[in-house]
Amino acid sequence: MNIYKPPYSGPDEGRGKINKKNRNESFGVNVALMAGGTTFSGMLVFLAEPVTSRLFPPEAFGVVSTFYAWATILGAIACLRYEMAILLPREEEDAGNILVLCLFILAATTILVGAAIFVFGTGILSLMRMETLWPSCIWLLPAAVFLTGADLLLRRWHTRHRRFGSIALSRSMQNIPRVIAEVGGGLAGFTSAVNLAAFRVIGLIGSPLNLLYNLLRHDLKGVFTRFTKEGMILVARRYIKFPLFESASALVLLLSLYSPIILLASFFGPDEAGLFAKAFYLMFMPVLILGESTSQAFFQLSSHRKAAGEDLGPLVEAVLARIISFGVLPFAVIALAGPEIFGFVLGPWWAEAGIYARIISPWLFAVLVNNSISTLFGTLEHQGIGLLFNLILMALRLGILFAGGIFIMDPFRTTILFSLASVVIILWMSNYLIRAVGASCRHLLRHFLKCLLMAVPTLAVTAWVQWGVKAQSVYVVAAAVISSVPYVIMMIRSDQKLKELSGNLLKRMGLDIKV
Repeated sequence: MNIYKPPYSGPDEGRGKINKKNRNESFGVNVALMAGGTTFSGMLVFLAEPVTSRLFPPEAFGVVSTFYAWATILGAIACLRYEMAILLPREEEDAGNILVLCLFILAATTILVGAAIFVFGTGILSLMRMETLWPSCIWLLPAAVFLTGADLLLRRWHTRHRRFGSIALSRSMQNIPRVIAEVGGGLAGFTSAVNLAAFRVIGLIGSPLNLLYNLLRHDLKGVFTRFTKEGMILVARRYIKFPLFESASALVLLLSLYSPIILLASFFGPDEAGLFAKAFYLMFMPVLILGESTSQAFFQLSSHRKAAGEDLGPLVEAVLARIISFGVLPFAVIALAGPEIFGFVLGPWWAEAGIYARIISPWLFAVLVNNSISTLFGTLEHQGIGLLFNLILMALRLGILFAGGIFIMDPFRTTILFSLASVVIILWMSNYLIRAVGASCRHLLRHFLKCLLMAVPTLAVTAWVQWGVKAQSVYVVAAAVISSVPYVIMMIRSDQKLKELSGNLLKRMGLDIKV
């Protein structure tokens, strides 16, 4: 077998000694690179939202959100989470065997999902109030599951080989087909739930297609000519914890994450689910941009540090401090002025979605913080504990949602209880990971309170315009944006690395401004 040189050793690869300074700088660059691709992709959707929200009614969006939730859940476990293990082997041959194993599992999962929808589809869709998707769902759901699973698998492979530029490009391309299809199709009059679901599936094609092209160009000979049946069996046994614990944990986590959309649709109808889903997806966008981009680079670096016997505490504290710095203000502003922001950006139909945004902002902020380091369960091989946390979270969430639908019978009060319970369990989970690597929860709490205090002027100005002057939504949004500039400047000045990056960016733009 050929010995695999760690793909994360950066400039010192193959020299036997790793330059920590270069590696830490590389981590920041990798996060920024992948975040840039995700940001561009997310901004395309965000910029199209004022148009698409006026073309597709809440009912259609509610139906498709339920469909998309199931596609995301099933796609995330389509490879039984073996793709998570691709980063771990030191031998390239083992990693290639995991890749091929995942491809076989992905194909089997896709066929199984298609067969289940064909046999039980009408009953399932009726229960979820998604009858309008029949019979198109027979091909739409398997296609969505396959593309989602393939994207996750190929991104892990490219992360192993430090092809962060390819990942960023694929993320940038991800939503271009979706935006073109939704805007073009909506303007042409194709505004039904089936049309919107098809547009969403089209939007899933770009990213895995680009990553597949790069894999075939760089790794076709190395992977597909050296994998063996015996090798796949060996890696399947070696990393059996991933399907046993990680897949179950991911399933439980995603079920609990998307359960409000699914159960609000069942209990209160697709209209209410559409309003909640609109708030959820738009607010989840920054969570994906920061949390997912950070977690990919963090998983790669933390895996290497653990293998080298290094302390993970300082890395965890640095990552979480930066996430908190840039997460506190936007979520606090939405908690204060959600209805005005959503009504202004999306139109009068969606002002009520801003109420949901206000309610779920603490929950999604906690998700943002936890997601950036959640891969530690895999790095530390504490998958069983991660599964236990997610089981508790899912049980609590489902209990609240069923109680809300059956006894409380009010979507807003149900969502408030759901959000508060989620915050408590997610922070408990984060606290466990922070302590497991020897980081300081006290330092991070102080940093959070400092950021919250620095956000007070922005919140005060926004509240005065909103309630004191009782201005229209456009002025509330303008006040929030303008008054947030000092906070951003202070955050950049307090972080030397961000200060350097911002200064270099301004110089490239031809602006000689000191930050």
